Order: sequence, then structure tokens, then C-alpha cells
Amino acid sequence: MPVSAPPAPGGPALQAPAARPAGGGCGPCRLTGRRRWGLRFVLLVLAPVVMLSLVEGGLRLAGYGYPTDFLVTTDDGRTWSPNKKFAWRFCPRAAASEPDSFLLACPKPEGTVRVFILGESAAMGTPDPAYSFGRVLEVMLRARHPGVKFQVLNAALADLGSHAIRDVAADCAQHGADIMVVYMGNNEVVGPWSPFTSPLPGGNSLALTRAALWARSLRLGQGACAVLERLGATRDLAGRQSIETFLACAVRPDDPRLRGVEQNLRANLGDICRTATRAGARVVVATVATNLKDCAPLASLHRAGLAPAERSEWETAVLRGEGEETVGRLTSAVDHYRRAMAIDDRFADLHFRLARCLLALGRAEEAREHYVAARDLDALPFRTTSALNRVIRETAGGRLAEGIALVDAARALERCPESPQGIPGESLFCEHACLTFEGNYRLAEAVLPAVEGALPEPHCRTAAAPVPSIDRCAEQLVLTRTERLRMALATAAAMAKPPFTAQSNHPLRQARLQHLIDELSMPESASEQEHEDHMYLAAIGNDPDDAWRLHLKCGLKNFERGEYAKAASHWRRVLETFPDHVEARVRLGETLERLGGRSEAMAEYRKALSYEPRCERACRNLTAALVAEGRVDEAIACVEQLVKEQPDPGIWRVLGNLYARRGKLDRAIAHWTEGLARFRDDAGLHEALASALMQQERYAEAVPHFEAALRQEPEHVMARCGLALALEHLGRHEEAEVQFRLARTVNPTITPALQTAAPGQ
Repeated sequence: MPVSAPPAPGGPALQAPAARPAGGGCGPCRLTGRRRWGLRFVLLVLAPVVMLSLVEGGLRLAGYGYPTDFLVTTDDGRTWSPNKKFAWRFCPRAAASEPDSFLLACPKPEGTVRVFILGESAAMGTPDPAYSFGRVLEVMLRARHPGVKFQVLNAALADLGSHAIRDVAADCAQHGADIMVVYMGNNEVVGPWSPFTSPLPGGNSLALTRAALWARSLRLGQGACAVLERLGATRDLAGRQSIETFLACAVRPDDPRLRGVEQNLRANLGDICRTATRAGARVVVATVATNLKDCAPLASLHRAGLAPAERSEWETAVLRGEGEETVGRLTSAVDHYRRAMAIDDRFADLHFRLARCLLALGRAEEAREHYVAARDLDALPFRTTSALNRVIRETAGGRLAEGIALVDAARALERCPESPQGIPGESLFCEHACLTFEGNYRLAEAVLPAVEGALPEPHCRTAAAPVPSIDRCAEQLVLTRTERLRMALATAAAMAKPPFTAQSNHPLRQARLQHLIDELSMPESASEQEHEDHMYLAAIGNDPDDAWRLHLKCGLKNFERGEYAKAASHWRRVLETFPDHVEARVRLGETLERLGGRSEAMAEYRKALSYEPRCERACRNLTAALVAEGRVDEAIACVEQLVKEQPDPGIWRVLGNLYARRGKLDRAIAHWTEGLARFRDDAGLHEALASALMQQERYAEAVPHFEAALRQEPEHVMARCGLALALEHLGRHEEAEVQFRLARTVNPTITPALQTAAPGQ
């Protein structure tokens, strides 16, 4: 037996040490050293991970957030369709674009060749995806390979860059892709998540960017982003279109961050190619063509270190060159422009002016060099530069054995019939980069051989049929004069906003567009209408998979002709295929209103808002219908909800008008004032606030708001009349008369009675 030690004097008896556990291990109270620190580390790491996983799972079970895959299952669970919320992860919801609609059967039907088009707005087919190069390519493939079932699917997205397209490719690769055609590069510098627009402090870090985008795929990350959006803390370039906003993103061509843009494009394009080939698909990568001849730089910056005296001399030379060019003395204009260039050759618009003169003198090769320089020096690089096209060539070139083909589409469009001098212009491009139908045809023609070379067995045999002509493709896709008019109007509307308004040739471009619009706006004859109807019926029969798109256009055509019952029938056919097609549902509501069914129309608007709570048009229509029935409080509640979902200046104006209609003018003024804190450049908000101040006889306060509205929109007649009336009340009669005269130059029908009534209307 163990013997106890003798007790210490005056103290308790000491016990013998306890026996060690069998095996020689330490007891629970003996966890020391590395084991203790190891346990602490595990608890420190695992506890937050487990907690966050539980919260994330709970949010998903509760239905919070949105899916982030590009392709999602439809309600029937048997088909897949593009996710309308996909872009939310990459940019603020108010600025997020939606993909084109299509349905995808999984698994892929036997004998089907599935081709995905990847890219940005140019690849998508803006202003109308119905006439994109992918659609033209599909017509060509079907004509040359009549025994093959082709699905050419438009997976491009406007306003997004290669970070997003990389994720689109990864999803499409898992859904039976045989071929992927990649046409991207215009959104790399100024698009979301570039080193110049990224919300991250280390915008050049590819790893950090990808980690942040992954975090946004979590419901927790989405919640954090939603809070930031509501607080106005996120950067929204597209949502605040002003010259100042765009110039804040101006880029010098020697900015070191441009190297980061090139590295990101190289990495993302490389990942797209790897993802596709590992899934068994082949890849066709095209360089990107841009408008050189008719697209002046969107912004220009002088070289760093330009002294005031040098700048003065430079400006004098440019002014003299402009004067000589205006009167047709082009050789003298070239001399003056070259003198300016000797002082500062980094100003993009100077290269454009010089190129224009050289081209008119027949010196096309010299002109082309300066047009390219004007594009590459553009301080708002919304066009793919020479450096980015070089990255595309280096990444995809020489890899045919890996299943990756390179098509030099930029050079192909320089050599096509629409570019007789080798310099692409407005015959191929709507604005800076998006293509006309002729441009889309030439792009499809350029990529067709590579796509045919990538066809899987047994479809890769040489086609015997010729490539369909451009007229044949236009007929197959039902490109009517009405559709050309819609695209011209959409282009003109886009170019009437910044940054296009800052282009040196903007008035000339808008004048040419207006001339085209006037030509296309001639009334249709009865025979033309009959021919259009026949084309639509034939196309619907030839392409049942795409019939929904043709029904959409038939509905528009019938609506414009006043054939409302026929239009409603077409909208319903669209909704049979895509119940969540918000445009068709809103159009159906508008048609039902014309047919006298206001309650049915309101039901359609509410359904549209259930699918897309941020749909401004549905909200406006529902609001107008409610007001017409005297239900102003319901209308206010509807718009208040939309303001929370989509803080848009147009909706902000509508809500203020409703407050004023309800007799709450002070609340309307406070609301508009709050709106101007967020949308300081919105002419409509300034005019609305100023008109409300006029009603309270606060004329001096109204004047600066009318003036602010006119700085943004000089032809805003209501603001001009309001300013004149405010000045009249303040006793500044001569200034008021000047403003009235200016208003009459815009609208000669303005009368003194209208002048008095306009601001309060």
C-alpha cells in the first residue's frame, strides 16, 4: 500500500498522487501544450463556419435571396431557361440587364447540335436580339446542313464582362454544349468588376475579385449587398448617366491598371476555353470589331505634364484646323492638326479629326492608323482596344488541336463590302460596338467556317449548299421596315444620353440617324402590310421553337395598327411559353385596357410585378389605372414599394406627383429633395421640385432648380417656361423674355397662357 507523507505542521495531510490512467495518457484536465492550442484553433475555425452554414441554410430554406446559376429550371421542372436575376451578382439591380429568353431540354434530344453564343451586348444583338449574329448563324447552318437539328442559344449578356461570362460558360458546359462561340472584350475596362470600377480596394487582384463574387453567390452575401444598395453605397455607373459620372472613370492609356485588365481577360478567356473543352465542347473565339470611322472618342485627355503655354498653343492649332476643315480646306486642316499633335499626341479626338481629313483626301492607310489611335486612346474605352484584341489572339491562337479555333472577326469586318476603304463605320455598327443587321450578317459569315469545322461527328462533313444571302437571312428572320425603325429609334434614344453626347461628331450622327428614322417612318401601304403578315406566318411555321419571339413581334405590329384583339392573342401565346415574360404581360395589360378591360389589365400588371417587382412600366400602368378609379392611396402604396425595390429617378418623380395629387405638397417637396440627394443630375426631378416650389410662391428657390434641369436638358420646354415665369415673378422681366423666346425656338406653339400654366402642370 502506498504510504501517506507525514502531514505538515499545522496543515492538512498530503495525499499521494493519483494513479495515471491505463495506457499512460493524460486525463481531461491534463490537455496542455500543442493539443490545447490545436483544440482552440479547431473551435475558433469550426464554430464560425458551422454557425454561418446554419444561417446560410436557414436563409435558403426560408426562400431568401436569388439563384446565381445562369441556367435554372422552369416551373415544369423538365426544361431550363436563363436566369433573369443572374446579373444581380455583378452589378446593382437597377442597372442589371436580363438575358435573352430560350428553353433548353435536358437531356439534349438525340441528333441535336447545341451552340452557345457567349459575350456582351454586341454578341447579344443589342438593340434587338432577334437579329443578333447568333440568329443569322443559325439560319446559315440550317440552310447548309438541312438534315441537322441546330440550337443556337443566345447566352450573351449586356453590360457584363469576362468575369460574368466565365460563369455563364461553366453553366452552359454542363447543359449539352457542342460548340461555344465567344465574342467579348468591350466591357473589360469600364464594365463591372474591372480594376477601374471594382468596389474592392485591390481591384487588380483576380483572386480577390473571384472571392468577392463567390461570396455574392451566398445568401449572406446577397443580404449584405442588398443593405449596401439601399444605403446607396454601391457604385452604379449605368444608373447615373451624366458626363461627370462617366468622366470619373476616365482612363489614361498609360495607366498601369490596364495591364490588370489584360491579365484578367487572359485568365477568364483561358478558363472559358478549359471549361468548355473539358466538358467535350469545342470553342470558337473571335476578335472584336469596333466602329472606327463614325465613332468619335467618348472622352479625351491631354498628356500628363502639358504646360499652360503648350496647351494654349495646342488649342490654337486645333481651332485653326477645325476652321479649315469646316470650309473644306482639308490639306491646310491636316497641317494645323499635325502641329497640334507635335505638342500633344495623346488627345484621342485630335487623332479622330486628323483621320477624318486624311480619309476625305483619299489617304485611307494613314487615316486608318489615326482612327485606331483615336479608339485606343479613348479615355472611356467602351470599345475593345488593340491591346485586348492582342490578348484574345494570343490566348486562343494556335490551339486548333485542343478544339479551340480563333477567328479574326475584327479584320474580317474591315475587309467586307460595307467597309470599302478598310475602315468599319456606321453601315456595320449602330453606335460604338453593337452591330447593325449588316454587321451581324458579316460577323456570322466570318465565324461560320470555324463553327462548321467544330461540328461533331457525323455532322462535320462539308456542306454543299451555298451560304444564304443577306436578303435571304433577313427574310427568314422577318426583318421588316418596321423592325428596322424600332432598332433605329432605340439607337437614337441610347445615343441621346451620356457619354455619347460628349462626342465631337454627336450632332452629325444624330442628324443622320434622324434622317434614317424619317425614311423608315413612311406609312406602310396595304400591300406592305399584307407581305409582312405573310412573312410572319411563314416564319412561325418554319421555326416552331422560336415561335414565341415571332408572336411577340406580331403582337406589337397588331397593337400599332389598332388590332387589339389580335395583339392580345399573340401576347397570350408568348405567355404560354414564358409565363414570366414581363414585357409580354405588361403589353397584354395595355392591350386589355384598350379593349375596356381595366380590371383584367390591372391583374396582368400585378402579375408582372410579382415576377419583377422593379418593373417601372408595370408600376406606372397600374398606378395610372388605380388613379383613374380614384384609388390614389393604393397607387401611392404601389409606387412606394417600387421605390424600395428600385430607387429610380423616374419612379421618384411619379411618387412625388402622387403625393402632390393627394394634396401633400410639402411631402412631395421633401420627397423630391431627397431624390435629388441621390440623383443630382436628373432634369425631371429638378423640374418637378421647382414647379412645386412655384406653387408655394417660393420663386427664388425655384430658379436654381429650373436652371439645373436646363443644364442637363437644354430643350426641356417645361423647365424653360417655368424659369421664365419664376423670373417674371421676381421682376427680372428682360431675362424672363429671353427664356420665353428660347422656349419658342423649341416649341413655336408656346403661348402666354401655356407659359403661365406649364410649370404647374
